[in-house]
Amino acid sequence: MVPSSFSDPHPKPRPPSLGWKPGSSPDGLPDVVPPVPSNSKLSCRGLSIFYGDAQVVFKVDLDVRQNEVLALIGPSGSGKTSILRSLNRMNDHHPLCRVTGAVWFEGQDIYASHSDAVATRMAIGMVFQKP
Repeated sequence: MVPSSFSDPHPKPRPPSLGWKPGSSPDGLPDVVPPVPSNSKLSCRGLSIFYGDAQVVFKVDLDVRQNEVLALIGPSGSGKTSILRSLNRMNDHHPLCRVTGAVWFEGQDIYASHSDAVATRMAIGMVFQKP
């Protein structure tokens, strides 16, 4: 569900990053994404995560502003860690993981072919529960 604050009478097609193709939505939801607010440091639109054929995260739209604290709360196995890992491109190391949708950090598509995954990880950073 897209928050009403992102309603756009003329939604834009989803960007072609992450291997997404128009009309390829596996869950039947619309293939449009709301606009990214200009004050967002990190944004994702239509973020879906798959491990093999199993879809574990379904079209997440998220915006995080500068100095904002984000907490993901939910039951075990609900996809919280998968979302965090995808925001830092840590899922790149998982051979069965596939990410669709779009993720932007400081206005740049972190999954674009020219994007440097290591530089992205260094810029975003991450705190893990266990060392």
